[in-house]
Amino acid sequence: MLSYLRVLGSALLRPLRAIHRFVKFLIKQEYQADGVRHLNQGLDLYNQGLYHDALKQFSQALSYFQRIKDLKNEGTTLSNIGGAYRSIGQYSNALDNYQKALSLHLEVMDRKMEGKTLCGIGAVYSLLGQYSEALQYYNHSLIISREVGHLSNEAATLSNTGLIYERLGKPQKALEKYQEALKIYRSQNHRNGEASVLNNIGQIYNELSQYTKALELHHQSLNIQIENNLDV
Repeated sequence: MLSYLRVLGSALLRPLRAIHRFVKFLIKQEYQADGVRHLNQGLDLYNQGLYHDALKQFSQALSYFQRIKDLKNEGTTLSNIGGAYRSIGQYSNALDNYQKALSLHLEVMDRKMEGKTLCGIGAVYSLLGQYSEALQYYNHSLIISREVGHLSNEAATLSNTGLIYERLGKPQKALEKYQEALKIYRSQNHRNGEASVLNNIGQIYNELSQYTKALELHHQSLNIQIENNLDV
C-alpha cells in the first residue's frame, strides 16, 4: 500500500514540476524581453547624446540580465555602460565596466563584442593620452574584428588608430589607417563614418600644407553631412 502511494505521489508531482519549469521559462523570457527593451532604449538615448539617461536604461537592462544569468547580454550591456561613462569623461568607471564586459565576452566566446569592447578600452586610453596602451588594444581589436568579419568595428578601430598616429606626429601612418577605414565605410555605405574620416584626412593634408587637397576633402565631408543630415 505504501509503495502504491509513493508511486501515485510521484506521478502527481510530475505535472506540477513541468508546470513549475514552464513558469520559470516564462519568467525568464519576460525578464529577457524587458532587459532587451531597456538596452535598446539606452542605445537610442546614447545615439542622441543623452548619456546620463542612457546609463539609467543600461543599468535597468543589466539588472534583468543578471537575474536570469544571461551572460551574453550582460556583457553587451556592461560594454555599453563603459561607452557611456567614456562619453561623459568618467574614464575609471568606463574601464571598470569594459573590463567586466570583456571577462564575460571571453566566457561566452562572444568574439564580435570582444573586439568592440577592446576598441572601447583603447579609446579610453587614447583620451588619457596613453597612446602605447591604446594602440595595443586597437591592434588586438583589429585582429578579432577581421577574424569575425565585423567591418564596422574594424573601420572604427582603424580610424581611431589613425587619430593616434596623427597625434604622435606620424601623418603618413595616420593617412594609411584613415584610407583603410574610408574604404570599409564606403563599401558599407556608412555615410557618417565616411564623412568623419574624410574630415580627418583633410586635416592631415592641411597639416602637410597641401591646402587645396585638404579643402577638397573637407568639402566632400561637408556635402555628405548636408545630404544625410549628419552631425559629425
